[in-house]
Amino acid sequence: MLTGITGGNAYPFPDRCPVPTVLRYGALMNILCVTPNVSMDRILSVSGFAAGDVCRARSVAVTCGGKGINVARAVRRLGHRSTCAGFLGGNTGRLAAEAVRLEGLDATWTWVDGETRNCITIVSDNGETTVVNEPGASVTDDDWYRLAASVAEAVNCADAVCISGSLPPGVPDGGLEQLIQTAKDSRKPVWVDTSGDALADAIGARPTGIKINAAEASWLMGEKVNSIAQSIVIAEKK
Repeated sequence: MLTGITGGNAYPFPDRCPVPTVLRYGALMNILCVTPNVSMDRILSVSGFAAGDVCRARSVAVTCGGKGINVARAVRRLGHRSTCAGFLGGNTGRLAAEAVRLEGLDATWTWVDGETRNCITIVSDNGETTVVNEPGASVTDDDWYRLAASVAEAVNCADAVCISGSLPPGVPDGGLEQLIQTAKDSRKPVWVDTSGDALADAIGARPTGIKINAAEASWLMGEKVNSIAQSIVIAEKK
């Protein structure tokens, strides 16, 4: 049975790392969850939603979002420790940081000019969803360097690294590959979940593992992938 863990702030330096809690059947792990394109998510329940109409929401849920944030939540639910990292900016970024803090998640943020993005999900009566994702604030080469430096420090307190989600505009060419290499230099396992050009960069960096779905595999391979067996055959031809 997993023991409870205490909340706290970020632990980016080795001499400030929390003392690991020992479980009955193993050691408590700390996963560094990197979300380069954090968002504030608004989920609206709208009766009779139709594009082009004026609609009123029956309920609204607001939370900090991004794939890496969801990974951090899942890790904690499984009884382990997680630390969030990524870009934040502006008033929306401050709301996101406070939302994460109130959830009791540890975090080390890289602050940039501009506003953290908003993502809107509209849920209709029949359960169909409409999602509108903003692109996110543009980052500079220096911003990306500072994120990589933050990851290099925080990984000293982690047992593994998970880099998840889309990249914001402005990421330098090869930026994700550099970030993965920075994490790999710590000799910790590095897992990646992304798509598009970022996925191609991730594969070039050869992380420990990549989470990929059929649509992403089809895009990467240049032909339709319908099964694991088929993906293996296609990959062997490449």
